[in-house]
Amino acid sequence: MLYYCSGYLGYLVMAHYIREHLTWSRSKRMRIGSITFLIGAIFTAWAFWYKGVPGVEMKTPALEWSWEFCTPNVLLTTFGAFLLFTCIAQKDAPKWITGISKLTFGMYLMHILILGNLAPFFMPEGPANPILPIYLTIPCMALLTFIACAAITKLISYIPGSKWMIG
Repeated sequence: MLYYCSGYLGYLVMAHYIREHLTWSRSKRMRIGSITFLIGAIFTAWAFWYKGVPGVEMKTPALEWSWEFCTPNVLLTTFGAFLLFTCIAQKDAPKWITGISKLTFGMYLMHILILGNLAPFFMPEGPANPILPIYLTIPCMALLTFIACAAITKLISYIPGSKWMIG
């Protein structure tokens, strides 16, 4: 019975349900959203920390289980984020948010290419020996990847017919 509402499609169903059918007050959505978001995020971070061994290079699938999209912790985090998004009272997003949101599909498609080429700068001797502490390496790489993808996708968006490549 839950087959059609589970997996990746389940997130779409959950977002629709929250938006159209959930009648909780703003304060209740804020409270429950914050709690579920924190519980899911903390478990995800803990699971990654627990599985990862400092100084030991591991295959990515061994670490990915903590943030796979169809796991309870990611479900909780997403549910909390969706609830918190409904608490935003502003009707129209700022122009810079709208501008970036139009580029996100192209950014998604290229992020792994940028990340793969950026990683050697932060980890020249391999993933087990980053040049910065790991708690700084990951956010720095994420931010630089985001900025590079946004800039490249924006440049591509000026090419005629680019909507077929970047969304």
